[in-house]
Amino acid sequence: MAYTDYVRRGVEHLQDYRSRKLVETCKYVQGGVLFEGVHLTPAQATSESDDDLGIIINSRLIDFLADPSEFSSKGIEKPQRGDRVIRTVQGEEIEYEVMGGGNEPPWRPMSRYRMAWRIHTSFIRSETIPT
Repeated sequence: MAYTDYVRRGVEHLQDYRSRKLVETCKYVQGGVLFEGVHLTPAQATSESDDDLGIIINSRLIDFLADPSEFSSKGIEKPQRGDRVIRTVQGEEIEYEVMGGGNEPPWRPMSRYRMAWRIHTSFIRSETIPT
């Protein structure tokens, strides 16, 4: 078996595990249309930098991993700037806006096999859900 076949099998295994064990059921808003029951995996990245004055800037980015076939089966186009992801965590609804950094697109493939997308977002708001 060729080395690339082993790598592809490993990527397929990780994608299968993620889709079975690490997804959250979220809402996705695109073009004003709400899609419910979208399975996404949150992925957090933090960074620290300083500006010219020595002020430290901390940033927290939340990306979501998505299966492209699920998007197409629900009639959702590729992620676009301005789309929204809404997830519920411990009775709180948290909303994120899809965006790319600078000239970056709002999403990118997770591997060269393109089995998942990494959707770049920024926190917008949170609201406690009344019980």
